[in-house]
Amino acid sequence: MYSFISFIKFIIIDPILEILYFPFWWYTKGLKNAALSLRNNIHKLAHTLAIRLLLANMFKPMFGQYSLNGRIISFFMRVLQLLFYSILFMIGVIILLVLFFIWIGILPYAVYQLINSAGF
Repeated sequence: MYSFISFIKFIIIDPILEILYFPFWWYTKGLKNAALSLRNNIHKLAHTLAIRLLLANMFKPMFGQYSLNGRIISFFMRVLQLLFYSILFMIGVIILLVLFFIWIGILPYAVYQLINSAGF
C-alpha cells in the first residue's frame, strides 16, 4: 500500500504542486537570480571595456611618447576611446535591462496567451 501511495504522490501530486509553485518561484528566487545575473553581467561588461582603466591612464602618454605632440595625440585618442566604449557600455546595459524586463513580463504574457488561445 505504501508503494501505491508513493507512486500516486510521485505521478500526480508532485507535478501539480510544482506547476502551482512555479509562478511563486519565478517572482521570488528566479527574479533574485535574474537580478544577480544582471548585476554580474554589467560588472563583466564594465571590466571587459576597462573604462575605469582608461580613465586612470587618461593623461599618460601612449607608447612612451613624452613629447608635446605625443601627449596631445594620446589625450584625444583616449577621449575618443572613452566616448566609444561609453556608448558600447550604455548599449550593453540597455540590452541587459531589456532582457531583464522581458524575464519579468514573459510569465504574465504566457498566461495571457494560454487563456486567449483557450477561448476564454
